[in-house]
Amino acid sequence: MKKAVLIICVCIMCCSLIWASGTSDKKVEYTPENPLVLRMSWAGTMEDFRGQSYQLFAKNVEERSGGAIRCEFFPSNQLGASKDVIEMISQGSPIVETCSADFYCDYGCQDLMLCNIFFTFSSIEKTFEFSDSEIFKEMTAKVEPNGLKILNIAFCEAPRQLMTTRPVKTLEDFKGLKVRIPSFVYGDFWNSIGAVATSVPLGDAYSALQTGILDATETTLNSLYNYSIHEVCKYGTLTGHTTAPGCFVMSTTIWNRLTEEQQRIIEEEAFAAGKWYSEQDLANSAKYQKLMEDAGVTFYTLSDEDMAIMKEKAIEQANSYVKTRGITAGLYDEIVEYLAD
Repeated sequence: MKKAVLIICVCIMCCSLIWASGTSDKKVEYTPENPLVLRMSWAGTMEDFRGQSYQLFAKNVEERSGGAIRCEFFPSNQLGASKDVIEMISQGSPIVETCSADFYCDYGCQDLMLCNIFFTFSSIEKTFEFSDSEIFKEMTAKVEPNGLKILNIAFCEAPRQLMTTRPVKTLEDFKGLKVRIPSFVYGDFWNSIGAVATSVPLGDAYSALQTGILDATETTLNSLYNYSIHEVCKYGTLTGHTTAPGCFVMSTTIWNRLTEEQQRIIEEEAFAAGKWYSEQDLANSAKYQKLMEDAGVTFYTLSDEDMAIMKEKAIEQANSYVKTRGITAGLYDEIVEYLAD
């Protein structure tokens, strides 16, 4: 009953936000007396790196806009799950979210799914480079008519790693390994190398590992440590399979109301916040690995041969999506060529 009331309240609040912001793309003069108030939504806390990056963005945008653009913070998914928040954004609500590109595929560009293929981006610097590419800009332009203005793909995590209840030292050790997945893109990959993709919320991974529902889970070492996964998984495999780059998105309707100067401020500060977030998450990765090693976790790396096979499986997965997911033929090869050194 409480959950139902909460959902109704959130819907009422978001509908009022949409009503208050209007529904047309007509220019609105946002001033310190009549400011645009952006609601920033995410799953974590004010203290985590994403929360800190949002606060950095808010401070700089308010200063540079002279108070014409301000931000309010809604951590812990207070406005709803990411999928629901994105739908509200597409309807004109003044909310900001940063999610992986596959969350936006159904708004006009299935090709965005390719940003989630494992091993595509070899570093955060390569991801920043892609964020400014014509390829990415063409992708994001396709979702704009459906209400989403994607400004960048600059919110990169530290490379995601695997933690397991039994040693995984070779590709053969993945056979039958029940791995927690956050989305079907992840699931398709792990299944392709013989693992068993299992959908479990990250918050439930600890108990699922304890009871044998899962044999493994993956995310950044930071998150793995903070979720205490090292208490139930005494082994780690440093695959570095993805940085799960997140796209900064806001409403196309809201964007079109801004002056060119206000758009420039938001665009520049959104990228700067993403870069700061990415660098902080990466810089702290070694610290969390050491903390888990001190707690008794043994980390392994795969051979070059096994890593090469995994990367080839990712390429095969991307190419298979041409038939199964409607991806543009040849586009993934174009992305790989663009990112090549």
